[in-house]
Amino acid sequence: MRIALVSCVYPPYKSGIGNVAARHARQLTDMGHRVTVYCPSHDDQPGRDIVDGIVVERLRSVVRHGNSALVPQLARHMKGHDAVYIMWPFFGGAESAALGARLHGIPYIVFFHMDVLWNGWRGAVLRAYERTAEPWIMRHAHAVLASSTELAQASSLGGVTGIRVQPSAYSLDLSRFHPPGPDEPRPEVPSVVFVGAMDSGHAFKGVPQLIQAFTRVRANIPCTLELVGDGDLRPGFEAQARASGVGDDIHFLGRVDDDELARTYRMGSVVVLPSTTREEAFGVVLAEGMASGCPCIASDFPGVDAVVQSGDGILVPPGDVPALARAIESVVGDPVRQAQMSQAALAGVARYSPEAERERLAEAFSGIPRRARP
Repeated sequence: MRIALVSCVYPPYKSGIGNVAARHARQLTDMGHRVTVYCPSHDDQPGRDIVDGIVVERLRSVVRHGNSALVPQLARHMKGHDAVYIMWPFFGGAESAALGARLHGIPYIVFFHMDVLWNGWRGAVLRAYERTAEPWIMRHAHAVLASSTELAQASSLGGVTGIRVQPSAYSLDLSRFHPPGPDEPRPEVPSVVFVGAMDSGHAFKGVPQLIQAFTRVRANIPCTLELVGDGDLRPGFEAQARASGVGDDIHFLGRVDDDELARTYRMGSVVVLPSTTREEAFGVVLAEGMASGCPCIASDFPGVDAVVQSGDGILVPPGDVPALARAIESVVGDPVRQAQMSQAALAGVARYSPEAERERLAEAFSGIPRRARP
C-alpha cells in the first residue's frame, strides 16, 4: 500500500509529534507499505530528503506559524496514494491533506496528539476552527487514533460526535531505554532530569517553574538538575538559572544523541515533566524515564495521567511551584521511596512495547483496499 504520512514536523527536528511520525513511518515500512512523508520546510530547504530510508518531501509553506504552516499544495500531493495518515495538529496542512484525500477518493487516518491553546483573537479563531473544520476532518476519517482514552475524552475530540477514537499508546525502544547495569556507577548526588524542546512552540513545557522548584529543593538537599533540549528560549532559561543562586548545579546539556539521552535517564533519580497547559497530552519522556528505572513527576493533565500510575510517579497541579518542589524533594530526599518507585516504574513499561504499537497501527490500516494501478 502507498501511504502519504503528513506531519507538521519531522526529524531531524526533535519533537514528540515528529518522533512519533518517524517511528510510525518506519513501522509501516517494515509492514511492507511504501511510505512518503510530507511536511513543511522550516529551517531546511524545500525538496526531497531521505531520513532513515524514508522518503521525505519538505514543501514550501505560504505562511509559517509555530511548528505548523499553510501548505495548500498538500492536496494535490495526496493523489496516487492508497491511504493518507495525518499527524494532528497541523493547522494549514491537515485540512489540505484531508481535502485532497477526499477529492481523490482516498481514505485517511488521523492520529490526534494534543490540543493547541491560544489566547486573544487567535484563540477565537481556534475555537471556531474546532467547531467547524476539525469535526469535518475527524468524521470523514477512516479511523481516529489517540494516545489514550482519557486524552480523547478531555480534548476537543470529546466534543466531536459520530466518531470512535481508538486508543493507541506510544511505544519505546526497550533495548535502548533500560535500567543501569551493574557496571554503571550512580552519581554521588541525586539528579533531576528534564527532557524537552526549549523553543517558543514548546513554552508550555514549564522550564521556568522547574528551575524555581529546583532552587527550593536544592536549598535542602544536594542534587543537580539536568536539562536536555535546545531552542530559542534556552538563553532566557540559562539566565534564570544563573540568577537562582544554584546555577552551578543546573546543567544545560543541549541536544544529545539517543545513546546519551538513554544514559541521562539511567543516571537520573527522577524525571520531571512540569508542563503548564493541557497541550501536554502524554509525555513520552515519562515512559522513557520509567523504562530506565527512573520514577516520574508530572503535571496532572488528561493523557499524562494515563502514563503516571499509582506507585511509579507523582502528579502535581500544573504551575504549582511549591507542590512541584515538595514532590521532587519527596523522591530525591528519600532513597528508599525512590527505589520502590523505580521498581514500580519498571513493572509498567510493557504496555509501551513496539509490538503492541505495531499491532494497533496495523489494525487501524486494516480494511483499506489497495487501489488499482493503471
